[in-house]
Amino acid sequence: MTEQYADCTVTELGVLQVRYVTVEDGVKKYHRKLIEPGDSYLGEPDNIQAIGDQVHTAAVIAEYTAIYKDGVVTAEEKASMWAKIKDFFSPR
Repeated sequence: MTEQYADCTVTELGVLQVRYVTVEDGVKKYHRKLIEPGDSYLGEPDNIQAIGDQVHTAAVIAEYTAIYKDGVVTAEEKASMWAKIKDFFSPR
């Protein structure tokens, strides 16, 4: 059995959605892992750690934690979070 990183999506709240593919006896199986701002991503592939380092800044972690204190996320809060992480997607 081998497991490989397949892709990573960053949500507007800064959550990394990592998709892995496992191949066993020639059969591919996909599974996802969510890494929220503030979660550890040590042990993940280098490219996932690099994305986490860029997206999960102290400001994003602080705002994400504050947003989820009451369990309700407003459209304004989502827009504020996206403003903090959208530069990650800008061409360099």
